[in-house]
Amino acid sequence: MNSDLFRKITHTLKQQFPKATDESLMQKAHEMYEAEMQRRSTLSGAEKLRAKLEDKLL
Repeated sequence: MNSDLFRKITHTLKQQFPKATDESLMQKAHEMYEAEMQRRSTLSGAEKLRAKLEDKLL
């Protein structure tokens, strides 16, 4: 699991939905993470590297 990506997704969700429950945020974060990983599986090597670097820049 790409922890940087997951942390970025959860941070964004918490900002957008501050009153949401942790359970619902985690469920949505997992869904978004899986969708993003599926999307990234189709990227070229350079695009994958760029995405990883962007994950680290929260």
